[in-house]
Amino acid sequence: MTAEEFYNRFEFNPSVSGRLLGRGGFSSVHKVYDKVRKRYVAVKRSEVGVYQKFDLEREVKLAHEIDIHPNIMRYENV
Repeated sequence: MTAEEFYNRFEFNPSVSGRLLGRGGFSSVHKVYDKVRKRYVAVKRSEVGVYQKFDLEREVKLAHEIDIHPNIMRYENV
């Protein structure tokens, strides 16, 4: 998904109050409206460039190897 496709699909504005769901060491999770699914979803915004050893694609691969659980978020796209 390109940046243009992302912004056409999702209403994403990290500066809007109340949309930040959480923050970790290298990323933040935001509540974002998905215009295709017509519902709110969580979007993880990573500061990958700052952490050279961090590999988001590897994180997604590992997350898909974990059994489905209601408290574990599933990745849809990178």
